[in-house]
Amino acid sequence: MDLKSAVNRANENKEIMRMIGKGFALASCVGVSNFPDLPSKWIVSYHHPEKAKAESSISCTVGDDSLAVGGVSEPTSVPENFLDLSEARVWEKDAMEKALASFREGRNVAHQIIMSLHKGAEKAIWTINFITLDLAVVTVRISAATGELLDKKESSLVHPG
Repeated sequence: MDLKSAVNRANENKEIMRMIGKGFALASCVGVSNFPDLPSKWIVSYHHPEKAKAESSISCTVGDDSLAVGGVSEPTSVPENFLDLSEARVWEKDAMEKALASFREGRNVAHQIIMSLHKGAEKAIWTINFITLDLAVVTVRISAATGELLDKKESSLVHPG
């Protein structure tokens, strides 16, 4: 399922509509897939900036044949800003192509991909993490507005630091 469809489907859910009516807003979207595929399910997260931290987040997992709304919970991280999908001009397919080209400059094979769309300090950003078989993580960030490669870095899950 493409991300726009997943967010639209989440936003049409009665529980999510109720939470949006209470001041929750779109914070991020995350998808996980096997390399080199695009995600087929998305975790769509909403945040309320004025709620107590333990009650400030709600997520909805959306796939082609499924939709599950989680309970209100504490966010794993507090978003800098809310995500406005109208600011995105580059979607997951094009962001993945750009990220794959950058990834392949140093490596050829990954095991898993975690992609997220979130709002940075000023703009919507795609963050694509390629997890390799030797547990390296190559993170590529792409502007969702322009498709510009913002940065690329590599770290290790086994040897952090």
